[in-house]
Amino acid sequence: SSSSSSSSGGGGGGADKPSGVHARWVMSLVCRLLLTETKDEVFRCLLPICALKYKVCEFILPFLVHRMLVFEDAVHWCSRGIRAFLRQQAHCATPELRSRESTTLMLRVLGFLRAQPMLDG
Repeated sequence: SSSSSSSSGGGGGGADKPSGVHARWVMSLVCRLLLTETKDEVFRCLLPICALKYKVCEFILPFLVHRMLVFEDAVHWCSRGIRAFLRQQAHCATPELRSRESTTLMLRVLGFLRAQPMLDG
């Protein structure tokens, strides 16, 4: 009755194992944001582990985007990037390039952002 973690990976139920496309995408995105878009030293310290662990990238992405929106005045950049990602996923004709995991993660980021109070300056 507990969730099994078989090494075979199985056919139909690999919900907890992302596609390689998703893992590479989220690691690339978060590492790029850490290297080029944030000035927060605490987040930047996470770069070495983010380069190795996609789960860490998935976990910190909502916090990183929120930090960038609130404290680094990246509203236009984030808005444009999220919109482009969702448009690309919606109109992608190639199933291998469309990632349910990545879309779900981005929707979770949006849900997280909606739940956060935004500071009015």
